[in-house]
Amino acid sequence: MQFVSSGKLLDVGSGGGALIEEANKVGFQAEGLEPSLPAVKLCTRKGLKVKRGFFENVRYKNNYFDIIILSHVLEHVSDTNIFLSKVHKILKGKGYVFLCQTNYTGTIPKILGKFWEGWVTGQHLVHFSPGGMKYILGKNKFKLIRIDLISSNYRLLWRWGGFGVIATNIYYSVNFLLSKSLERIGYQGDQMYVVATKN
Repeated sequence: MQFVSSGKLLDVGSGGGALIEEANKVGFQAEGLEPSLPAVKLCTRKGLKVKRGFFENVRYKNNYFDIIILSHVLEHVSDTNIFLSKVHKILKGKGYVFLCQTNYTGTIPKILGKFWEGWVTGQHLVHFSPGGMKYILGKNKFKLIRIDLISSNYRLLWRWGGFGVIATNIYYSVNFLLSKSLERIGYQGDQMYVVATKN
């Protein structure tokens, strides 16, 4: 894949602006879009260029951005085709879209079933597999370049607290041990890092 070291970058769902800050440091003209007012105010205090709103309702120039970041965004969108169609329009011809998504067909989701944390019922409207990701991108005129499957940031965890804290300790520690013990025998991560460009 070609290395990109500069250009116009849009981080959709930019939160507190950490990615924008880092992108600006290495030479990008980075900006963000974020629906949370407190997060936008935080970015403004940092001197970052961030608009408040939802992607579907904010206007951008066509063929404008070199890179668009969608980190855990698509699962919150009611119509992914309309959303990705707009991403396609505002991305330059040789631009890249980077996505981070959960993979519901990963090993841990299969083992944990309804107890997997990635479902987030009521907030996550759609879930993806690697095949589904390839399909939805292709349908919206993107060419898939790469998908990497990794595990969520599970770790051996122990903190003192009530039942909820102890349950979290157990959940993360069990998932950490599962991911480490199974990674050599067909383990598939529950997170996808995806790179695509215009077709």
